[in-house]
Amino acid sequence: MTETPVFLPYNDIFEQDVIRIANEGFGEGYMGTRKIRSLAADSGPFYVASISGEVAGYCCFQYVSAIECAKSLKLPESLLLEHAGGCGNVCLTRTMAVADSHRKSGIAYELFSLCLEDARAAGLASAWGGAWKIGEEIPMRRIFLANGFSCYGEVPMIWYDESDYICSYCNGPCRCTGVIYYKTLGRAEQ
Repeated sequence: MTETPVFLPYNDIFEQDVIRIANEGFGEGYMGTRKIRSLAADSGPFYVASISGEVAGYCCFQYVSAIECAKSLKLPESLLLEHAGGCGNVCLTRTMAVADSHRKSGIAYELFSLCLEDARAAGLASAWGGAWKIGEEIPMRRIFLANGFSCYGEVPMIWYDESDYICSYCNGPCRCTGVIYYKTLGRAEQ
């Protein structure tokens, strides 16, 4: 019998497990102590899934300015500003990974949906995210679409300039394409 996952807000006791799961999924140097602490300190939801006290996965969104989101996703600022609402902030899906032993269990969907609901409750106008395209596969596509996101388009080599990151697919600096998804959450109050 499979135990039901428990979804918890990120706490620094999960730090090493989250780093391990991220690096297993994306490649060495993707997540380190400095990056995870920065993500945890920013505004936005950050959840982990725990099964029998073991971290099975994590998901982190950030609430950022439309301009910062555009820069991160290498998109035109005007596009993000158009969808930012009165507050000028949007939700950026930053990172999510599930341990190999728990993939295809629904944990990723639950983590993502939980973070998205927090963004909606925070009154943000839109949510944006980049999905890793490996060859012709887009592992996150199903989760974005199941949560009502639309595909904006592709950005070649979106993560290439991330220092110290050795992509698990490219075996070096990441030359992968990012597929950008977005969703209107409603207009934020001014």
